[in-house]
Formats: sequence, structure tokens, C-alpha cells
Amino acid sequence: MDARVTGPPSKASRANVSIPSAIYLLFFIMSYCGILPHYLIDTVLTEQYLSLLIPDHIYLAKNDFTS
Repeated sequence: MDARVTGPPSKASRANVSIPSAIYLLFFIMSYCGILPHYLIDTVLTEQYLSLLIPDHIYLAKNDFTS
């Protein structure tokens, strides 16, 4: 029996597992530090999440004051 078959995973297979988590971590750090464009944060995060949490009339009034 070949010992390489039952050995630990190679570096390439371990890297394939960590690449998506590294991309997610990079995206989180960029968004936390404000490197991402402001319109992307407004359109994606504000419209989808805050509109679900805040009632519509308060949400619209908040946008009227900030614009």
C-alpha cells in the first residue's frame, strides 16, 4: 500500500480550503476599515438590512434628513 495515499493532505488541498475564508476575511477587513466604496455599503447593507429593521416611515425620514 502506498504511504502517500494515507498521509496528511498536501499543501495544495489545504490552500483550496483556506482561499474562500481568506477572501471573506479580506472583504470583512476592507469593509470594516472603510476601504470599500461608500455607495456599495449604502446600497447593499443599508437598503437590505436596515430597511428590514427600521419601519418604513422612519427609514424614509432618515434618508430625507441625510440627503
